[in-house]
Amino acid sequence: MQDQRAEYDEARDRLYVQLLDESVDNTVALDDRRSVDYAADGRIVGVQFAKPFAGGINLSGIPLARVVGALILQSGHKFRMVE
Repeated sequence: MQDQRAEYDEARDRLYVQLLDESVDNTVALDDRRSVDYAADGRIVGVQFAKPFAGGINLSGIPLARVVGALILQSGHKFRMVE
């Protein structure tokens, strides 16, 4: 999909991985550094990672983790992956 991408906000140390170009209906926090945005129909719109530069990225428990991980790698940003 062309609308899939990973965007990093260096000033806020936040990474957003967009999977769909849809409105967000609901956000579910997985923990204090990760949240998942859902469309009204339940599809995953995106995943947000707080402090990925400082704390790394944990894909454990992330829906569509392989897709999310691939988009992060394609973005060219070098984040440490943690478990």
